[in-house]
Amino acid sequence: MLIMLCAVVLLSACESNSQDANVAVGDGLGDGDGNIDPTLYTGDVELQTEKLEIWWDESFGAPYKEFMGEHLEQAFGKDRFEVLNFRRPYSITNSYEGDLFYELRERPTPDLIVFDSRLLPFFVESNYLEPIDIESFLELKSDVLDEIREVVPDRQLYALPYGENVAALYYNKSIFDGLDVPYPTDGMTWDEVLELAAEVKSPGSWVSLDVEVDYGLIASQIALHLYDQEKQLVDLETEAWKEWIRFTEKYLDHRKGEVMSRGMSAFSAGKTAMIVGSQFEEFIDGLYVKEQQFRIFEVEWDVVSFPVFDREDPVAPAKQRLMIGVPRMAAHKEDAYKLIQFLLSEAVQFENLRRGLISLRADADDRMDEFGVSSPLWVGKSRSFLKLTTPAGSYDPSLDKYNVGHLRSGGYSPNDATDWRTEWDPDVIREYVTDYLNKRTAMITELQEKVSEYERFNQ
Repeated sequence: MLIMLCAVVLLSACESNSQDANVAVGDGLGDGDGNIDPTLYTGDVELQTEKLEIWWDESFGAPYKEFMGEHLEQAFGKDRFEVLNFRRPYSITNSYEGDLFYELRERPTPDLIVFDSRLLPFFVESNYLEPIDIESFLELKSDVLDEIREVVPDRQLYALPYGENVAALYYNKSIFDGLDVPYPTDGMTWDEVLELAAEVKSPGSWVSLDVEVDYGLIASQIALHLYDQEKQLVDLETEAWKEWIRFTEKYLDHRKGEVMSRGMSAFSAGKTAMIVGSQFEEFIDGLYVKEQQFRIFEVEWDVVSFPVFDREDPVAPAKQRLMIGVPRMAAHKEDAYKLIQFLLSEAVQFENLRRGLISLRADADDRMDEFGVSSPLWVGKSRSFLKLTTPAGSYDPSLDKYNVGHLRSGGYSPNDATDWRTEWDPDVIREYVTDYLNKRTAMITELQEKVSEYERFNQ
């Protein structure tokens, strides 16, 4: 039965890919409002199941409806898909509804799961995902597929890239113009950015530089790995940790007297001079969802490349990708592979690209310039940060999606908006990381047992 299933999947993949190849470049993007013509990409493909379940990683920051739901409804009709929006493993001692670890324990396995690439090591270690053997029928960048294989011990593909996030340094042009200070430029170092932030600092008026939206982006540039697998302990004696403390102490010293950071919400309201962040952010606080607020507050802004630590040896932040995979225990794998074929088609991928989610199809780069006027926020701005050839850093695999900023201790005094403290207490960090790793290990063991039981039953 498994052999027959593989044959059916491969046959449908060939048919879909052949169909894709016969569509002229530019067809299938519809009227520019997201109304694609799905018949060009689905043809006679029919789902065998009336209802399919999809799990969507809400904490990646890209809304399911705009970036997947609308496409599926247009192609296969409404009410065909049951969707669960899950969040990253955040709590340590108490799981709650919506938390990934909670849902893995309490719910049946979905047919398709879409997740932040930082969770790939966890899913592979737990034996949760089915190896994907249809990449030869998909128009995806070979170098990207090689990068995905590198993080997996057996170099198999357990998930495919649905899209990529964009991280950059954004700045408020009006603030710089009012102070007659030159704008940030591509390729700046962190020290240079901090010096520039000092020139536009005005406590009580705005935040000069906000880097706290995703500390993990910066930590990835110095390969900050907190847990030493060989020593089996939290190691805070590394050169990377010393560099991290040097940077954060310098940043926090600069921020003295300023109010707390409020992320993209504050930036889009004109209350931040510079911010490092992404097109999509955790808790739906990325650039993508702030378009209307930029208009309301009439904020003039622009963007340059993400700062680096060393101009002579630059390292960009690690990639942020939205991955799509099929669980081993999925009940409707044949339909799941059909969905993957459609979701990675030209129609869906280039409509998502128009909205700001970078496509990793092999032909995506040739289509970038076609979205000039009606494109998402970042396309009309400087795009040099997309063309950087600097190598990307790496996230701490032991923490999966955790933002390093959550490891801080200290607090905020509501009586004085400028009285906020941030400390990197070694004892707090060791306890936090150890507790999370224990929870993570228990979840991996539990999933491995479930998968083994599933496979024994099907044999």
